[in-house]
Amino acid sequence: MMLAITRPRASIVLIWVLVLALLGVWSGIRAMGGIQQAKLASSAVQSLDVSLEAIESGSLPDLASLQGRVSFVKSQFSSARSQLNPFLQVAPFLGWVPWVGPNLRSSQEMLGLGSSLAQASQDFLVAVEIATFQTSQTNAQLLEGNSFNESVFRTMTGAEQYFRSALQQLEQATTTIQVLEDRELPPSFQTMVTSAKRITPDMEAFARTGLAMSQLWESFLGYDKPRSYLLIAQNSDELRATGGFIPGAWVLSLDHGEITRLQFWDTVDVDDLSASPPLPPEGLLQSLWAGAWLFRDASWYPDFPTTASVMEQIFVLGQQVSVDGTIALDQWAFKDILDAVGPITLYTGEVLDADTYSGLLEEQTDLFGREFIDTVLGALLDRMREQGTDRSLIALLAALNKSLKEKHLLLFFHDPALQDVVSKNGWSGAVEDRPGDYLMVIDSNVGFSKVNQNISQSITYTVELVSDGESEARLDLIYTNQSSEVIP
Repeated sequence: MMLAITRPRASIVLIWVLVLALLGVWSGIRAMGGIQQAKLASSAVQSLDVSLEAIESGSLPDLASLQGRVSFVKSQFSSARSQLNPFLQVAPFLGWVPWVGPNLRSSQEMLGLGSSLAQASQDFLVAVEIATFQTSQTNAQLLEGNSFNESVFRTMTGAEQYFRSALQQLEQATTTIQVLEDRELPPSFQTMVTSAKRITPDMEAFARTGLAMSQLWESFLGYDKPRSYLLIAQNSDELRATGGFIPGAWVLSLDHGEITRLQFWDTVDVDDLSASPPLPPEGLLQSLWAGAWLFRDASWYPDFPTTASVMEQIFVLGQQVSVDGTIALDQWAFKDILDAVGPITLYTGEVLDADTYSGLLEEQTDLFGREFIDTVLGALLDRMREQGTDRSLIALLAALNKSLKEKHLLLFFHDPALQDVVSKNGWSGAVEDRPGDYLMVIDSNVGFSKVNQNISQSITYTVELVSDGESEARLDLIYTNQSSEVIP
C-alpha cells in the first residue's frame, strides 16, 4: 500500500526546508562576517608591531594614542568572537566547507592568539605608563647625589601586577603560536602569526626585565641589608668565553640605595703574587705557559656562574674583599646604556656618545691607561644625576633588556631570590644540561691582541637524515680576518 503525502504535510515539510535553508544562509553570512572581522583585527595587530618595537628599542610613542589603538584591536577580536561563537566548538571539523571552511578551522586559535596579544599589549602599556609616571611628572633624576632616587623605583612597584599579567598572556600566545606554526593557514591569518612570532619574544623579554626591576630593586639596592658587587669590565675585542679580557673592575657597595663605595682596580693591580695564586686551567696553561691564574684571565669558563665564582675567589685572594655577587658587562652593554641616557661630557671636555664611544675609548685608554674607563663610568653617573625624563627611563630599561638578552650583560648573585630570577629569565649565562644535543661554539683569544673586532664569523650546521632513524651532522665554521694591514 502506498502512502500519499497530503498537501498540508507537504507544506510543513517545505516550511522546515525553507527555515533550515534560511538558517544556513544566516549562519553562513554570520560566519563570513565574523571571519571578516577577525581578518580586520589581524591586520590591526600588525599595525601595532612598529609601535611596540619602538618601546622595546627605547623610544616612547604617544602612550595614550597607542593605548587607544590597542583597545580598538581588543574590541575587534571581541566582536569577531561574538559573531563566530556559534561555530567555534565545531570549527575544527568545518575545514571542508567551501570558502569559509579553511578560515573557520583555525578561527578559535586565531581569536585566542589575537585576544592574548591585545590583552598583553594593554597590560604592557599600563605597566610602562606606571613605571615612567614619576619621571614624567617631576622630571626626576635617577641619582640624587650618591643615592638612587627611591621614588622612581617605588613607583615601578605598582607596575608589577601588569608586567606579570602581560607575561601570562604572552605565554598563552606562545603556546597558541606553536599550535598554528605547522598548520596551513589562510594568508591573512598567516601574516598575523608571523607578526605575533616577531612581537611576542621581544615584548616578553622586556616585560621580564620590568617585572624583575619592580620586584627586586629593594634587595639589589641594599634596603634589606648592605650589598657589595664586583663589577667586571670585559673587552670582547680580545674575546674570552664569557665576554672578553678583563681590563679592570670595581667594587660597588650599596646601603638603602646609597652608593657607599665605588672603587676601581686596574686588572694588573688586583693580583697579589705573594698569596700564591692557583695554576690556570689546562687550556690557559698550554696557550700562555702561565705559571699563575691572574685576574685578567678569569673569564675563562663558558658557564658564567663558574666564571663568576673564579673572579670572586681571585679577587678575594688579591684584595681580601668579599662581595655578594658579580656583574660583568662588555663595551657593547656600556654603549647601549650610554645611548639610552644620552651623551656624556668628560672632564677633558670631550663628548662621548654612541658614535664616538669606541674610538675615544681606544684612544684615551692608550693615552691614560685603563683608569680611563673609571673616568667614563664617573661621567655616566654624573649624567644620571641630571634631570631625567620618562623617555630616558624607558630607554634605560630597553638598554638593559637588550644587553641581558644578547648576553653583553651577565649577572650572578649569592642571594637565592635574586639568582632565581636571573636564572629563570635566562640572564645567568649558565651552560644548561638539557635533554638532547645542542651546539655551543666557544672562542678564546689568548694572542695578546684586540683582533676580534676585525673578525667575522659564520656558522653553518646541517643535519642529514639517513636510514634506520640515524642522522649525520656537519658543522662549518668560517672565520674571516678583515684587518686592513698585518703588523709583522
